[in-house]
Amino acid sequence: MPQILVQLIDRCHEPEINLSEIAGIIDKDTAISAKLLQLANSAFIGARRSFLNVEQAVVYLGADTIRNLVISLSVQQVFQRIKSTDQASISRFWYHSLANALIARNIALTAAYNNPSEAYLAGLLHDIGKLLLHVAFPDTYAPFFHKSSHLQNDHLIVLEEKKFNINHCAAGAWLCEEWRLPTLLTDAVRYHHHTLEEVEQALPLTRIAYLANLLSHNTTDNGEHCLEAADRLFGLSPEQVCSLYNGVEEQIKLLANQLGIRISQQDTASHKQAAKRTGSQEEVHQNPADQNRRILLISDLLNALLTAEKPEQVLAAVEQGLKRLLNVSAFLIMVLDRESGDLTGVTTPNSTLPREFNNLTFSPQQYANSLPGNALVHQRLMHFFTTEQGKEPIRPLDARLLHMLGTKGMLGVPMVYKSEIQGLLLIGFNDAGICESGTHWEPLHLLANHAALCFYLNHLQALQAEQLAVERIRTADMTAKRFINEINDPLTTLRNHLQTAEKKYEHGQAINRDLAVLNEKCDRLDQVLLELMARSAE
Repeated sequence: MPQILVQLIDRCHEPEINLSEIAGIIDKDTAISAKLLQLANSAFIGARRSFLNVEQAVVYLGADTIRNLVISLSVQQVFQRIKSTDQASISRFWYHSLANALIARNIALTAAYNNPSEAYLAGLLHDIGKLLLHVAFPDTYAPFFHKSSHLQNDHLIVLEEKKFNINHCAAGAWLCEEWRLPTLLTDAVRYHHHTLEEVEQALPLTRIAYLANLLSHNTTDNGEHCLEAADRLFGLSPEQVCSLYNGVEEQIKLLANQLGIRISQQDTASHKQAAKRTGSQEEVHQNPADQNRRILLISDLLNALLTAEKPEQVLAAVEQGLKRLLNVSAFLIMVLDRESGDLTGVTTPNSTLPREFNNLTFSPQQYANSLPGNALVHQRLMHFFTTEQGKEPIRPLDARLLHMLGTKGMLGVPMVYKSEIQGLLLIGFNDAGICESGTHWEPLHLLANHAALCFYLNHLQALQAEQLAVERIRTADMTAKRFINEINDPLTTLRNHLQTAEKKYEHGQAINRDLAVLNEKCDRLDQVLLELMARSAE
């Protein structure tokens, strides 16, 4: 492992990251710093400015992105020393790794994952265990390495474990742990050949690495499986899956040239065929005018949400958005009860649904197998459509919701902000084409997630209002105590002087001075009371 990478990872683990120190570490390695600057200034990064030195790039791109780029460069630098008579297999390995990395980044961008550079790195390193095994067992593993691009994933794993008592996934995860790479990244490498059912329960980065690997291995036989995985893991339509390949071929050539990696024309051709296979699953042609109208519609909907200040305004904006996007009137907005964790149905004044929806409350944990429960647990859009010939049993909660919505189908769209559920959109429909086309998925996700942000901000404002009220009560309490003390002092003085004056008067002594003091204390008491009245008026 390059020393520069050891020092860089150590610095990135510190609570407070010093960007100048990170730049200084990278500058010590001339080869790495030169390639880093070349990458930072390339179309791959897409920065709006050019960088003259490493420190500028670090400050502009941030420690995480720079760390991921340096890891990418370091891995290639370490393993380029492999001496192999089968350079074609090495070329195919790096081509597949770069394709995987770029597709993973595109998935992250499409699915709104908050760290696309981390997704890129997970895609790049997912098969690093193959190189490690090739280095450890150069002669024995060579046939596996040569055939790995042609073998089914499950078959390769079985053969590796039988021969070496370890597979390349576990070997790669071990290397990531040794290099102290982030745990999320290590898990993505470890689990990228697990079953779809297992990965479906995993964290987003593992799901991204799994799907990217499927898509980069796309063949005629597994095209349907790719589309199914994309839908189940991220709710992506065939149209969106096809778009994940956009620009990948050109960027592979660019990165390979900058990293000094050889790729063959055969590799490029196979990638083109994979993109065509995915695209052939569903041909989608959109008129430019339709695309413009769609963009304007989404812009209007998001602006309406951004200007909504109260929960009722957010609900109205969401209602308007659903009507314009899907032309439906049967829908329910369910918001999170933060005390109980349950979801409660809310209808707007213009809703055509019965008022009983306002009393509908359910626990996502209790009904985890229902459509709403599944959508919330997996934080992705889910749908189903029933027909008279349908044999699929409908769960009680789903049946009740369909009955209340008065429709044959139902969409569940979770409202998520910062990976936390803020609510759920339940949409009823009678046109099965809504599910088949999937063209509304992305706008629906945008609408739901922006609504989630609005509900979250409303929650913060409510908390701030509560804190402000508490502070006012605390301030009033302290003020009252101060006034009590200030009133108590002249009252005590009054009492004492009255007793003294009374005794003097009984003995025929002069009490003029005592009366003057009493008068002074009365004035002070009057002043305190006036001040207290003024404060209470505030």
